[in-house]
This record gives sequence, C-alpha cells and structure tokens, in this order.
Amino acid sequence: MLFLRGIILVSLVLLTTPEQTGVVEGTIVCEGTLEPVAGAHISVGEFRTVSDSTGHFVIRNARAGATSVRAEHPAFFGPTINGNFTRVAIAPVIVRTSAAANVNITLVPAASISGSVFDSRERPMRDAVVGLLRVVHHRGTRTFEVIDAKVSGKQGEYRIYPVPPGEYYVGVAPSETSDSTTLYPNTTHLSRARSVRVNAADDVKGIDIHTQEWVISSSMK
Repeated sequence: MLFLRGIILVSLVLLTTPEQTGVVEGTIVCEGTLEPVAGAHISVGEFRTVSDSTGHFVIRNARAGATSVRAEHPAFFGPTINGNFTRVAIAPVIVRTSAAANVNITLVPAASISGSVFDSRERPMRDAVVGLLRVVHHRGTRTFEVIDAKVSGKQGEYRIYPVPPGEYYVGVAPSETSDSTTLYPNTTHLSRARSVRVNAADDVKGIDIHTQEWVISSSMK
C-alpha cells in the first residue's frame, strides 16, 4: 500500500514539474558581405520564427538541452556537404535555463543564369525546356546531372534561379526536330560546349542557346 502511494506521489510530482526551457536568439547574415538576412525561416524543434530586418531572431520556450537551429531562405543556400550546397543551414546549440543561447548563422546568396533560346533560323523558341546541368562521373562514364530546369517564355527568354555557386552547362532538351540536347552556345557535343561559372550572388546574363534541328551524335568525348 505504501509502495503504491509512493508511485502516485512521484507521478504527481512529475506531472506538476514545469518543463525546463530557455531562449535561443541570434543573427542571420550573408556570406561575404555579412549583411543581415531578413525573412529567413528559423526553427528550433517545433518552435518557428522569422528573422527581422536586422537579421535577428528570438525563440522562447525552447526545450533545455542539446539541440540545433535550422535556418533557410528561398534566395540563399546553406553550407556545402560533400561538395553540394544545402538549402538549410544547421547550427548546434545548447539551450540553458540560466541564460539565452546565442547563435550566428551565415547563408550563401543564390546566383542566377538567364538568356534566350533560338532555333536554327534564329527565331525565338517559346516553351523550350532549359536545363542547368552539371557533369558527374558514374561508373567511369561522364554524364549530366540536372540541377534545375525552366521553360522559356514567349520571346524565348529564360531565367534559372536560385543557382548555387559552381560550374555548369546550360542545355535545351530534345525537341520534335532533334533527338539531342543542345548545349550552350550551339553544340550537341560536350567537348565543344562552354561551361558557365557562377559565384555567390552573380547575375549571369546573355547565355543564349542556338538549338540544332538536325540529329547529331550526342557523344560526350
């Protein structure tokens, strides 16, 4: 009987003991310039907020203990993992009840690539699928990995955004008149294509692609 009462008392104490919580605050800045990043989505566990015009954020009532802060923004990227930029930056933090935990996170600004697509008669091509491509090696063979793709507008114009820093090829997907991908500026051969290098926050314009309407071997020698 005494044992049962003891269990009940312990259960009541556990039910009435408030959860240990703390405050997490910090600043989100842009890599390179260290300018504040407003509108970044911040989360600690189930708690969420948005950075203000100064890049500052505060999350209250976060559970005490070791956890992490996640920050993401549609116009930015997180750090690289295995050579690839992530969409989310994650920073470890220890939440304490005695003092606010301070975290500073740096995000990488996205770049953009834009231009127009023309057919072999120099007419703008609308609704052409323009892909942002990266060369990868798979089982000893070079091939393309599609990073992103957009559809050209009425005047053949396109803009790919957001683009992480890196070196890419830009190509137009095969159409009804060709079974090969045309790479910038006007070839179906990787050896004759021009790569496009973009750094953080670059706005690369004038990447115009002149498609080939006849079938050419797409060998990537």
